[in-house]
Amino acid sequence: MKNFERSVVEQEPEYDEILENLWSRYGFDGNPPRLHSEAERRLKEKCERYATYIINAKKNKGSSSDAMRRQLHNEIAIMTVGKQRSGMDLEDANHISNFALSYTHGLTLDDIDSGKFDDML
Repeated sequence: MKNFERSVVEQEPEYDEILENLWSRYGFDGNPPRLHSEAERRLKEKCERYATYIINAKKNKGSSSDAMRRQLHNEIAIMTVGKQRSGMDLEDANHISNFALSYTHGLTLDDIDSGKFDDML
């Protein structure tokens, strides 16, 4: 019995805690990608690229590629809620944006738009 208890305690968590909390906060169905999975890596990479476009647009007053931003936003939407961005209302689309920014930078669109974090960006 001791060996079984030790193996249960030493098991790695099934999901990244931050990702799991954000998944719940934004009301996404199901579970996030499993910890250290290829799906988790792809999601984080898309969120990082998307956040970079958003932050660069803020710094450069909107000079980032809108086509690339839309493509990344759409890919993140499919990975998180299972549907294309084009069919979403504005609130759901903002959830996707806020999720990506929160996951990678701990900020939301409102935080970035407020300007109070400009020195961090």
